[in-house]
This record gives sequence, C-alpha cells and structure tokens, in this order.
Amino acid sequence: MNKKSIFLIAILCILFAFNSNAQARLGGGLAYGSEVKSGGISLNGEFFLKNKLAVAPGFIFYFEDFWEANANVNFMLSGNDAVLPYAIGGLNLFSSNGNSELGLNAGIGANFDIGWRARLFGETKYVLGEADQLVLLGGVKFPIN
Repeated sequence: MNKKSIFLIAILCILFAFNSNAQARLGGGLAYGSEVKSGGISLNGEFFLKNKLAVAPGFIFYFEDFWEANANVNFMLSGNDAVLPYAIGGLNLFSSNGNSELGLNAGIGANFDIGWRARLFGETKYVLGEADQLVLLGGVKFPIN
C-alpha cells in the first residue's frame, strides 16, 4: 500500500468518527517550514470527538512548490476560556515535485478566544520522517455549527 493510500484511509477514518453534534471549527492562516525555508497558506479544521479530544485535519500550500497534508489529533490541556493549550500528534504527508513522504507530527498549540465566536490559534510542530522540519503556524478558526 503506498503512502497516499495510507494517508487517505486515515482521513476517512477521522471523518467517519466525527459526531455531527460536536463542536467544529474551520479556518486558515499562515505557516513557515524550516526545511523548505518558505512561508505558506494553511487551511485547518478542528472537530471535537470528546470535550478534550479533537481531530484536526490541515493542509499547507507553501509558496515554493511544496505542500503538506496533516491528519492530527489535538488533546486539550488545562487552560481557561481565554487560552486553551493542546498537544498535537498525527500523520503528515509532504509532497515536493511529485515525490511524497509520510511522516509523524508532534507539537503543541493553543487556541485564544478573541470574542465574536472566532479563535486565534498558534502551533509549533516537528515533522518526523524523511521530510524532517519544524513548522510554525498561526491563524484564525470560526465555528461551523
């Protein structure tokens, strides 16, 4: 089974596990990858399975002909209504010039309540695999339900 098939199966499992009554957010932001030495634009989701556990798919298109897709699970750590930190773990599919590499994500992030239902977020993660790199990501998420 190739890397893209494994990643697609992981995304489908995540989507089937999602409870439509649970809290969900979609958003976007800006990213920077240390190995590709480039900024990028991100699309992100956050779908809560339980109070402290969220599935977080994401996609980053880098300005230098690279992209990555992520299937993460975020575990909410102790926080308050204004700042909610979380641990990140998941799968990463990195593509460069038609070559794909599968890796693992590990990191930390936080959601910041700014009012009017939106949340700013920031993440720092490290991709472990053939495409090792530190990724910095920041943006805004909006509720969809």
